[in-house]
Order: sequence, then structure tokens, then C-alpha cells
Amino acid sequence: MKQEFSALQLFTCPTCGGHQYQPHCPACKGDRVIGVIQGIPVVFRKTFGVFEILERKLEKTSENIIYLAFLSFGMIGAGALAWFLFKNWAIFENDPDWFKIFFQKRWELLLFLLSLIGDGFLYYRSVKKSLAARRVPSVRYQTGGAPEIQEKTAPQEFFALTANQDPQDIYRVLSEPAKDALEKAWSLARRVRHDHVTPMHLFAVLTMLPVFQVILARLDTAPQALIEKTARLLHEERPSRLLVLPEISRDILFSLMYAYDEALRMRAPVIDITQIFLGAVRADKRIMDILLDLGLTDEKLRNVMQWITLENRIRANSQTFGSLARFKPKGTMNRSMTAIATPFLDQFGRDLTLAARAERLPVIVGREKEINEIFRIIEGGDASVVLVGVTGVGKTALLEEIAQRMVVEEVPAILQDKRLVSLSVGALVSGATARGEVEGRLMRIIEEVVRAGNVVLHIDNAQNLVGVTASSGGEGLDASEVLSEFLEKRAFQVIATTNPADYRKSVEQSALGRVLQKVVIGEMSQDDAIQVLESKVPYIEYKHKIVFSYDALEKAVKLTDRYMHETYLPFKAIEIIEEAGPYVAARHPNNPIVTGEDIAGIISSKTNIPLTRITESESEKLLHLEEEIHARIVGQNEAVQAVSEALRRARTELRDANRPIANFLFMGPTGVGKTETAKAMARVYFGDETEMIRMDMSEFQDQSSLYRLIGAPPGYGSGQGQLTEAVRAKPFSLVLLDELEKAHPDILNIFLQVMDDGRLTDSSGRTIDFTNSIIIATSNAGTKAIQDGLSQGADLKTIKQALMTDILLQYFRPEFLNRFDEIVLFKPLAKDEIYQVTKLLLNGVAKQLDSKGIHLVVSDGAIRELADAGFDPLYGARPLRRTIQDRVDNALAKFLLSGKLSRRDTAILEVGGIVRVEKARQI
Repeated sequence: MKQEFSALQLFTCPTCGGHQYQPHCPACKGDRVIGVIQGIPVVFRKTFGVFEILERKLEKTSENIIYLAFLSFGMIGAGALAWFLFKNWAIFENDPDWFKIFFQKRWELLLFLLSLIGDGFLYYRSVKKSLAARRVPSVRYQTGGAPEIQEKTAPQEFFALTANQDPQDIYRVLSEPAKDALEKAWSLARRVRHDHVTPMHLFAVLTMLPVFQVILARLDTAPQALIEKTARLLHEERPSRLLVLPEISRDILFSLMYAYDEALRMRAPVIDITQIFLGAVRADKRIMDILLDLGLTDEKLRNVMQWITLENRIRANSQTFGSLARFKPKGTMNRSMTAIATPFLDQFGRDLTLAARAERLPVIVGREKEINEIFRIIEGGDASVVLVGVTGVGKTALLEEIAQRMVVEEVPAILQDKRLVSLSVGALVSGATARGEVEGRLMRIIEEVVRAGNVVLHIDNAQNLVGVTASSGGEGLDASEVLSEFLEKRAFQVIATTNPADYRKSVEQSALGRVLQKVVIGEMSQDDAIQVLESKVPYIEYKHKIVFSYDALEKAVKLTDRYMHETYLPFKAIEIIEEAGPYVAARHPNNPIVTGEDIAGIISSKTNIPLTRITESESEKLLHLEEEIHARIVGQNEAVQAVSEALRRARTELRDANRPIANFLFMGPTGVGKTETAKAMARVYFGDETEMIRMDMSEFQDQSSLYRLIGAPPGYGSGQGQLTEAVRAKPFSLVLLDELEKAHPDILNIFLQVMDDGRLTDSSGRTIDFTNSIIIATSNAGTKAIQDGLSQGADLKTIKQALMTDILLQYFRPEFLNRFDEIVLFKPLAKDEIYQVTKLLLNGVAKQLDSKGIHLVVSDGAIRELADAGFDPLYGARPLRRTIQDRVDNALAKFLLSGKLSRRDTAILEVGGIVRVEKARQI
């Protein structure tokens, strides 16, 4: 019976426990620990000592000496040949039998021939070394939860681990730098007189390597702090009193097996420094504590290590690609010389394999699942596919990756030795005025493709072929029928692309839909998108002479995914980092490092959402929001406190990111400051009170008015939704729903989804994001109950409870009320508060006059007189604004128009509504 393993299991020897190296242990023979990783048994059998390390150094030195000697001899031979040609150049020009000179016994030719033997020997050594080198096998990595360490393995079970196959020795798949790191870790332990080499020794060595300095730079972390913390922990271990050589600890064996697991996960051919580092972190919790103290999480570390591995792989693949691409024919001919030229197709298409061979296509990462699915469909007999995905998810990039694989023949046999040509439907249709001209062009292209026999056709925007109409005849010339007829016969392969809406509308029910197998290209995950950015960054860095930190890439992906919903990953994140390159290069020429703050600033400028770190001045402002709002709102302490706390939570990201910033229901009589509080919130949080979308819900009292909010469905007009379009255009804003109780119940139902999920689908099927909006609804329902309760001395909490259990249920369903974060009661204004409101309104008039260079002075008696005249217990402070207009604004307007009040003058408002002007001193 075959033994079953999880993704990663580590078995310690049941006899010796794996703590010390015992070559004569009857159970493990010195292996100590056996790992089973993705079903592959592995061990680490290398021992370290002074002589072993010295032997390896001598071996490397001798290899380098031999290499340099033969290389130098080869260069001398080439120089001798060049000297021979130079001396005898006249013979080559004048003597028709010049070639006979090469058969003479000349020392230069002898030296050159001997150097060729040396060059052959070097090539032989290189090939032999390459063939002898062990590699980490390429397997389909499967996660299996936390690693299992089996401390108490039965002897017979331990023996069974290696019964069927000899385990792979991890040392043989280590890169040279990784081997050097292990030797340096052993030497460090010996120097500080420690009994065992631990992951901490290995980590201390790694922190001093140049590649690790690059990693820290990417992570925007100072290396000195890390080195100091590591040294402190390293010296906590007491030195041994005996002069003994350190042994490899069991934890080091664990860390190397974790490194092997990381190499399988990253598809690395050998275990390099990055995998050794991650293995050490996994094996010793103290190392992770050091990194967490510096703000480096496991996710960040893993992605940066993947970044370094990806750069190495791209570099290696580029070299391999260049050598393999030489075997791909340069033109339209295949290797068997059976293909036929396609001049007419070449007029309307672009040969992607030719571009790939010339290395004009970018490096592509990810999309393995989708590429394998395409190959599986083509190999399985369904020769053609259609890639369906929204703009920006990477359909074109996927095609470019297939083209690059076709160049190096890493494709199924059915696609080998072929060209991938992208046909432009726009160019095909352009200028076609005569009836049937498009069909004729397409037929001619298809005939060329079939005759050539080595073309895979890519058709972008395949929906444009369905129902093509000539401009003169007006008849539907359906070019898709022509193409589908040949695809049904499997005459050639097509990879088409389209978007979901056009696929459903045009392609799915057409002839093309019957012959093209659908492959969905979804939006990339955030981790995959980060890897795509990592592959793009080297070109941007080289072009603008800048360096990207990992935080910049992470924020480019996460912030665009959260705040920019019109486009999709990875396209929108790529646009941001491409914009960040020249921006940072120009702004910080002396320190051209692109940080997360730079990315956040760029996205903030595009969305008007504050995403950068909270500055000291902003922090002070947030802590004193109540005072700032009270500069505009009189009284209503409970309401001001509730909204201030919500804004602080939002700015510090302590809220549910999948809901609106806050959902408030403002209850209270008219004229008490509900709308004014909403305006104050818009100004404080969004920067301006105009950043407010105001909807008068009394205009939505019938069911049909729903379409005015979210837009009319197809076939019922072209009107866009007032609410959905406003939020789509300005997602970072305050939505004010005035007099909510007057709206139709069906209208209220759509706000259930808005307040709970932070999104709403309009009539066109687009999802509108409300997660960066503040929803404030105002209502006059229960006004009498509030006034009666206050007159009877009840507190606001008691009145609110009574409203929730009785009166509000007459207007709103319980589940609707539960969606609000806070139901805020506004109490009627007292007479003293009306006096404060009057002062605020007069301050507004004073500011208007200040802009004209005129000073306004109002006596206290005049303020109280206006407050008494404008106060109405039924309408609150609303009549006060009209009173000031009648008694103050009108009088000032007359003075201005008559010329009695001009710049530098002072207008004085006195009791009785008298406005007196004090003229300024003549200059």
C-alpha cells in the first residue's frame, strides 16, 4: 500500500532524535531528518569542517585557474590567427591561390589549432558540469497547511520513507552562493564558540550579503537596525567552554527543507539565497520577531523574495530564449520549407512570433491556468478558442506570451513550427465600401492561411466580424459566417478575443459562437498583479533611473483595486507605476526611490480620496473635529460627536472597507441644522461642501421614479441614473438624501444594498461603488414626538428608543433602520442657540464684504433683535436667513449700488435695523 503524505512532512530519526550527527546510527545512518515535500523525499548529507571548507575553496580556486588558463590560451590563439591574417593580407588580396597558405607550417596556425583544442576542452567541461548539476524538480505545487514535524516515528515507518526511492540530497541542488552562506554560518558559529550552527547564524550571514541589501532596499528598511537586532540575539547564546567544532543543528536541517519547499513553490531550478532566507525565517520564530519589529510581514517578505527570483528567472529565460529563438525561421517559412508566403494577410495583420523572435515583446508572468486551458482545448480537437474578458485584464499580454512560447517551441505539437498572426478587424473593414468587399478580403486571407499551413490566426474584437455592414449597400455582410465555415472544417486554428458584453450580445448566438470554445480571462488576483508589476518594473527603473520599493508596488495594486473601479487589474496598476516613474525622477532627482507614499499621492490626485499618511496638522485637525464642526453648527452636541467619531474611524482605516464610510439618519424638526451638519461634514472630510450629492427624496414618491435614480433599462429610453451617475463620476463624496420618509418603499429597498454592501448596480449592469461615500438621510418624521419628549424633560436616548419602537416603524422597515450606523436626533434650537446661529450667518455676510474690502460691524443689540425677529418655533432657524436678507443684505445692496459704501469703508448695523456707513480716511 502506498504511503500518503501531506504537502510537507519532516520526520526525525526515532533512534537518535536527529539532534546530533551520528554516522553509525542504525536507523538513519547520519541523515537525522528526512523530509517528504510534495511527495519527494529529501535529506541533507553534507558535513562541515575546517578541512571540508578548505577543500572546497581549493577546488573552486583550481577550477578558476584552469578556466582562466585555457581562456587565456584561447585568446592567445585568436591573437595569433589575427596576426597571421594581418601579415599575409596582401596575399589574400592578390594571389588567387591564397587558401594554400593555410597548409603551410606556420607557428601562428599551430598555436591557433592548439587553442581550439583548449576551447573544446572548456566547452566539454561546461557541458559535463551542466549535465551533472542537479536541479529542483518542477512539480505542480500543492499547499497542505502547516508543516508537520513527526517527532515519534516508528523505526519501520522511518525506513519505509526511502524504501522506494533514494532521497534527493539538498546540498546537490544548492546554488554556489547558498553553499557559501552555509559555510560562512558554520565559520561564524566556530568563531563565537557555539556548539551548534542554528538558523540565527545563517540569518546573520545572509544579512551581510549584497543581495540582501537589495532586498532591504526594496522593502525600504534600514539594514543597520536589522544587523544590530540579529547580533543581540546571536550573542544571547552562551559560548562553549570546550574548543569543539560546531555541528549542524536539527533546526538548520528543518530550515534547509523549508528552503527546498520554497524553491518548489517558486519554481526555482536551484535553492538560492532567497529560499535559504525564507527557510531560516520559517525555522526560527525569533527571526520573524525581528522582522515584524521592523514592519516586515511574511507576505511582504515572500513577495519580495519572489521578485528577486523572478528577476533571476527573467534574466535566465532571456538568455535561453535568445539561444532557442535562433532555430525559429525569421520569415514566413517553416523549418520543413513547406509553408507558403501570405502577402495579403501581412497587409492587415501583425506577426507576433516575428516580434517575439526579435525580442520586441515584453516579459509576461502569470496566467498559467488560462494558457494551459487554451492548449488543452486546441490539443483536444476543438481547434479554436475565444478569450472573453474585460478591457485591462491582460488578453493581449496572454497572446504575446503564447507567441513567445511558440518561438521556443514550448507549446503542444499542433502549434509547433507555426506563426501567430494578429488580424486587425478595423484594418480589414476600413475603406470597404463596395458590397461584399469585406467578405472578399476575409476569403482571400483565409485562403492564404489555409494554403500556408503554418499560421495561427488571432482575431481581436471578434464581435466586429458579426453583422458587418458595408457603408453603401446597407445590407448585413456577416463576415463571421465566412470564417466559421472554415473553422468547422478545422482548416486552421483561431484564437479570438472579445469582452463579456459583446460576447453575449454578438458572438455567443452567432456562427462564431458555435465553433469557438470560450475561455474566460478574469481579473487578476492582487498577488498575481503584484508579480506582473515586478516583471514590468526593471524597464521603468532603467528608463527613468529610479528604484521602486515593494511598498510602492503593493499600494499600486491594492489602492487601485479598492478605489479605481472603471478599469481592471493589472492594467490600472501598470498605468500608475508608469506614471510614478517620471514623476519621482523629476521630483526627487537626488533620491529617486518610488515609495508607497508616492503611489498613494498619485492615486489621491486622481480620485480626490485622502490616501497618504496622516500628517501632524491633519492629525491635530481630526482630534479636534468637534470644534471645527461647531464653528458652523450651534448646539447638537450628540450629533456632532457621532459624525466626528465616524470621520476619525474612516481616516484611520478602522472601518469595514466593503461598506460606505458611514450611514447616518438625521432626525429632527426643520431648521435645526441637519443639512448644515451634512455640509460641514462634506467640507471637513471631502475638502469642500460642494462635494455633496443632494437628492430630494420627495421627488421619488412613485415606483416609476426608481429609473430616475439608477437609469432606465434598455429599450425604455436613454436616461442615466441621477444617483448612480453622480456617484460614478464622484465616488468620494457625501450623498444627502433629504426628506427620506417621503420616498416610495421600493426606492428605499435599493438603499438596503447600498448601505450594507457599498455597491449598487445601475440599469446598464455596471456596479457603482459607494464604499468611499458617506450616506446621510434626513427626516422630519417624529418631529412632534421629539418636541413633546423634550418638553416633558425626557433625554434624547429615551426619545430615540421610543421613535425606534413605534413612530419610525410607520415609515421604515426594521431591517432598513438597522442598516444605519447611527440614528442621530437633532433637538429644537433654544433662544440662546438662535443668537449663536445669527452670529454665524452675519459672519458669512461679513466675509462677503471683506472680499470687497469693506468692514462690517454689528452691535450685540442688533444681533439679538435679528434673532428675535427670525426665530420661529415651528420652522427653527430657517426664517432667520430670510430676516437677515430683508434687513441687512437689502440695505447693504442699496448702499453699494448708490456708491455710498465703497472699499475701506465700514458698515455698522445698529438696533432698529439701521445701517450706518463710516467713510474711510482719504489717502
